[in-house]
Amino acid sequence: MKQVLCLLAVLVSPHPIFATNTFFAGARPGATTFYWEGEANFAANMVFKCQVDLPGTYFSVNTLGGTWDIYAELGIIGRGALPSPEGLTVRDMTISLENETGNLIFDRLVSLNTVWPGGEDGIIFSTPITGQGTFTAISFTLGFVSVPPSTVGATVNPLWGSSYVSSGFGINGYDGLGNPGYMTVVPEPSAFSLLAVGLGVVLRRRRRTV
Repeated sequence: MKQVLCLLAVLVSPHPIFATNTFFAGARPGATTFYWEGEANFAANMVFKCQVDLPGTYFSVNTLGGTWDIYAELGIIGRGALPSPEGLTVRDMTISLENETGNLIFDRLVSLNTVWPGGEDGIIFSTPITGQGTFTAISFTLGFVSVPPSTVGATVNPLWGSSYVSSGFGINGYDGLGNPGYMTVVPEPSAFSLLAVGLGVVLRRRRRTV
């Protein structure tokens, strides 16, 4: 009986598998700017997610008493039924962090209520952030209003601008003394400790064999 109900729900719900879809980006240690690549199916909620590539690493932000900015350039362009979401209204943007620590302060829900710009342009966005903290992934979710069923599921790329520039983001600014700073990807302190222990063992073994 449960299987029948689930099947009916799938048949009745319009495009149930395309309610939300995600562009992914990786983040390696030392990087300060990050770009989304690949393709996804267009949906009412489009997520731009960036996550660390390596276990034991994380994004690190410390505004050092200053006010930094989270900035993002978010584009969507496709082929076939959906060249771009031109004319669709973007209701809001949700910014969420995974495995967050610290005391980072910024607007996590931003009201946009704007029509997706014409041509191939996307949204260029920034919001202030203060504090110190870490996280392993960050997602920017765009919520579209009244998405036509004919466009749902179309293959799209995270591109923007007339020259098809890759969508990307970063977090940077200046500390309280006017010095520039950037969010970056770093190893956990425990990873540094394990590396030091490993080097110590190697050095001791080398001394014994000399």
